Amino acid sequence: MDAELARRVDAALKQLPAPAAPATLAARVMGAIRDEAPARAGVEWPVAWKIALTAMAALLVAGALLAWPYALEFARTGWQSPAVVLLRATAAAARPLVPVALLYIAAMVAACAAAASMLKHVALGGASNS
Repeated sequence: MDAELARRVDAALKQLPAPAAPATLAARVMGAIRDEAPARAGVEWPVAWKIALTAMAALLVAGALLAWPYALEFARTGWQSPAVVLLRATAAAARPLVPVALLYIAAMVAACAAAASMLKHVALGGASNS
């Protein structure tokens, strides 16, 4: 295609009026979306499952925290292998960081929950019915 023809086609297309949508298009589209959209977008877990999962996670964390001293004691008095020596050194180095890491994890969980709640109401249309 030569440059002159391309320029003429471009100029002719720019002179055309912008296409107009029918006045009722927005109302029809919104009606179709409302009619075909499920009541709740996305996957919604039952409340009992959410409670059970939260309880299981809390028990897992509590069990790990309660078992940690026993694991360290076993590593201290148990067999002496390079893995135990490495575990002992890692535990000693990480001990001051544990509270900071737990606070960070709790803050990230809270931030994710807040973001999910906001997205549920903003992005999925839960905040308004208009």
